[in-house]
Amino acid sequence: GGGVAGGGAGRRGGIFPFSPSRTLQRPGLLLLNGVVYVAFGSVGDIGAFHGWIMGYDASTLQQTTIFNVTPNGSDGGIWQAGTGLASDGVSNIYAMTGNGDFSAEVAGGKDYGDSVLRLGTSNGLAVLDYFTPSNQAALFSGDLDLGSGGPITIPGTSLLVGIGKDKIFRLVDSTNMGHFNAGFDNDVQEFTAGLSAFFGAPVYWDSPNNGPVVYLWPPKDFLKAFKFVGGQFQTTPITQSTMQNSTGFANAAPISLSANSLLGSGILWSSASFSGGVIGPSVPGILRAFDATNLGTELWDSRQNA
Repeated sequence: GGGVAGGGAGRRGGIFPFSPSRTLQRPGLLLLNGVVYVAFGSVGDIGAFHGWIMGYDASTLQQTTIFNVTPNGSDGGIWQAGTGLASDGVSNIYAMTGNGDFSAEVAGGKDYGDSVLRLGTSNGLAVLDYFTPSNQAALFSGDLDLGSGGPITIPGTSLLVGIGKDKIFRLVDSTNMGHFNAGFDNDVQEFTAGLSAFFGAPVYWDSPNNGPVVYLWPPKDFLKAFKFVGGQFQTTPITQSTMQNSTGFANAAPISLSANSLLGSGILWSSASFSGGVIGPSVPGILRAFDATNLGTELWDSRQNA
């Protein structure tokens, strides 16, 4: 619970409280330096809502800090399709926000809708740096949440990867995130990575055969791996599946990877709809296992011996 000062939607005398009836704890949890961080988005976009992050002492479960994405506006939920908050493992937290008001480019502005945030934890939660696309207003009005996917950090670098509903693969330098520029985007790299809106999180693996790669599987698209070379990603997949994911809004396939470093082998796992859209009535599903080096090779799936 709790609240923050501000002039945003739902305020009461200059303070607006956390509203459990309009807020849902959607991302995974993050444990960092003895504090459990919990992030919140909306319940079905029912307003007025805000994005929140709260910290709790892992030993006592007493609240230690609270942060609001849009204290002088509204929306800006943190949902990331269930992906947890990311961290550098030291003192910084990274989050991607959804549709919401944005005012950080003006003096005193504190609203960060459709943005990638670097939050410091040394003295409560505070935005230390951020990236916001130049078309933020269009993303907001078009329901193209930047934060429909969650961020991942690239090991051994200061870089983050994030993808949203606009299908843009964005690479951001956490030491110089670029802020907002109405004329152009100040991120390191961006390119269209999929055929449909992305939900969930990419997966990173330093493959012994292909080198560092990032995997993703959007709706009605092929499972793809993009190779990281010289500080950027190749825009053509180094390997991809021969089969497409099923069509349907939010049908991105959650993926994970298991690997044996001694053998240099890896398995890319996916859980997806076998047919039909995942929003609404239950549909049949399928669990698949791919050779992580050659995604054209499906090793096994759950429908082979139904």
